[in-house]
Amino acid sequence: MKLGLVYSGGLAKGAYQVGFTKALTEYIRPQEISVVSGSSIGMTCAYSLSADKLDKLESIWAQTDIRSGYSTVTNLMFGNLLNNKLDLLMDKDDKLLFPVYLNICYLPLRVQYIKLEGQYSDGWRKLMRAGLGFPVLTGFPTRFNNKFTLDGGAVDNIPLFPLLSDEQLDLIIVMHFDAYYNPQKEFQESVLRVLDFDLSINNRFVKESYDLRKASIQKMLNSGYEYGKNVCKKLFASGTSCADKIYKNGLEIMSQEKEFREHSPTVDVLFSALNKVGKLFRNDAKCVKKYDELVCPKEK
Repeated sequence: MKLGLVYSGGLAKGAYQVGFTKALTEYIRPQEISVVSGSSIGMTCAYSLSADKLDKLESIWAQTDIRSGYSTVTNLMFGNLLNNKLDLLMDKDDKLLFPVYLNICYLPLRVQYIKLEGQYSDGWRKLMRAGLGFPVLTGFPTRFNNKFTLDGGAVDNIPLFPLLSDEQLDLIIVMHFDAYYNPQKEFQESVLRVLDFDLSINNRFVKESYDLRKASIQKMLNSGYEYGKNVCKKLFASGTSCADKIYKNGLEIMSQEKEFREHSPTVDVLFSALNKVGKLFRNDAKCVKKYDELVCPKEK
């Protein structure tokens, strides 16, 4: 099986993704993952999975403890919280097992998906910092590739798009937090099998994007893992070799969750609505590039 994975943005809710992915890796082998894509905080999970550093990312999350909303904002804006986490996660010895797509938003509102492969490059860290530049919260826009940038989630918080051109994929699993998200509605012409899961459903939609208290983070890590185990047990009931059976099982899970999801609207729905504006400016023919083809020499 050739599997693609997509990780949305969600700030603190990225802890759900780490837990879910930990459960997923108990069922599938790295060789079965062909490509991953991440936006905003989802970049960290996509990168750590490909770099075989998921345990390290889980440890970074588990050690996070910011005890008030005010402290969260000040740490994001003035304390370089996200940059410090990236410094802990990334190092020069990293090597990607499979390609990773990261997205950034060039001002005023243009999305760029960038493909990373192989051995670590110093410019990757700067790219990740650019893609994690939350508007307002992290202060002034970041510069990357001689352009001002914002968080990639500002234009595409669920970066499925770059994977849709890979017709070799047997299945794509999207991990997000938008109860109304429907990839089939957005990409009607796609022939690829796409399953999407709202990872916080196992915690009855307790979605605290800015809750970085240690106890809350641990709860999200655990909830994501438990939900992941429940999903994977059903998803891979017949093993991992038959994509048709996995897809059918996934559709059954999504059907069972549909009503519950649709009665649990969250702020992530607003992000998806705002993304529609950004996607109007997307140049489908030019918005996906390999890292080495895109960046200027000094960024490398």
